[in-house]
Amino acid sequence: MKTMTDYARQRQMEKSIIISNTRCQLCQTLIGDREYLVYKERYFHKQCLKKENN
Repeated sequence: MKTMTDYARQRQMEKSIIISNTRCQLCQTLIGDREYLVYKERYFHKQCLKKENN
């Protein structure tokens, strides 16, 4: 069964809204629609992590 149920689709949409309103742990700006990574339930912009590694 590869199709998503309405409930699963709604939960996925709610989760994406919650993540987009979460702040990056490094730069403290909203995640928004930028690419992000999750580590131990913390959200980071990919770009911020690249800056920290250099």
